Amino acid sequence: MIDKERICRMETFTEIRVNAPEMLDGPRNFRELGGYPAKDGAIKKGILFRSDGLQSLSDRDREWMKEQDITCVIDLRSENEAVIKPDALGNGFEYHHIPMSDKMGEKDGKEIYPDSISELYRLILDRQMEGFARVMRIMLERNGRPLVFHCAVGKDRTGMTAMLILWLCGVPDDVIEADYSVSEHNMKPIFDRLRETFEEAHMEVPDVLFGSPAEEMAKTMDYVRENWGSAAGYLEACGLSEEELDRLCELFVEKA
Repeated sequence: MIDKERICRMETFTEIRVNAPEMLDGPRNFRELGGYPAKDGAIKKGILFRSDGLQSLSDRDREWMKEQDITCVIDLRSENEAVIKPDALGNGFEYHHIPMSDKMGEKDGKEIYPDSISELYRLILDRQMEGFARVMRIMLERNGRPLVFHCAVGKDRTGMTAMLILWLCGVPDDVIEADYSVSEHNMKPIFDRLRETFEEAHMEVPDVLFGSPAEEMAKTMDYVRENWGSAAGYLEACGLSEEELDRLCELFVEKA
């Protein structure tokens, strides 16, 4: 049976993020997580931001970020990605590089692609527990001041990070799924160009890598429930204490 109310909620939250004025000249998937309903309130505005790569920041972009005090950057890209396209930050920014791979692996010199994007996300969750713990502790060290975390396109590693912190703070599943689904819209022009590049090079790359369907995030969250019970259970398995998790919620949730 189709849950029309749930679909309406997802479309509403998705529309808010898609139709929001573009904040920056360079990045295409830079957006905040504030305003989402959370346990006993809502995610505080102006604190948590997610993005694609920041290598294309303009002077105006950097000035805007400094005006908003978004001077802490957590880069989730691999070592190679960060070297080839370093974030264009300059002075006045606090930069943390926490390398996370989003590759399935290789066979006979060729990259192995997932059958579904949730398959890739299960691997990221299994392989990057130390990295996610480091991200959360940087958030704790920031103590409520704004920050932005990002990967290459702001969809996969960034999507996993956003899911964990939103879920921990009590944001409903459908809102988390809707937030995730926005990336496909924001990055469509870039994804279209990538498809053309791969086709010209006669490379077969599955469409799952160019999308962010809500149902794939739902499957990923089900995987977390099956193995750790919740985002809190997963983060505890990563090494965070109950006190640290409670403090994260205090930092990011505005009580009603």
